[in-house]
Amino acid sequence: MQETFDNYSDKYLAIIKNNIKKYREEKKLSQEKLAEMVDCSREFLNRLENHKEDPSLNTLLKLAFALEIPPDIFFQ
Repeated sequence: MQETFDNYSDKYLAIIKNNIKKYREEKKLSQEKLAEMVDCSREFLNRLENHKEDPSLNTLLKLAFALEIPPDIFFQ
């Protein structure tokens, strides 16, 4: 079966969102603290980690900087 763009997009967005939570928890940061560090709301971060919101590139870069990881690690 050929993968559609939507399937491809959903797959990588799920990987990214799972990794945001993983690296946040590894750094022992609450959603509230990380949200403060990247200038977003805790509610937005919660929706992001629970696959209800999609991050912008700018948000991903801010998250990577705050978590002290290279941005491409979100895709792994």
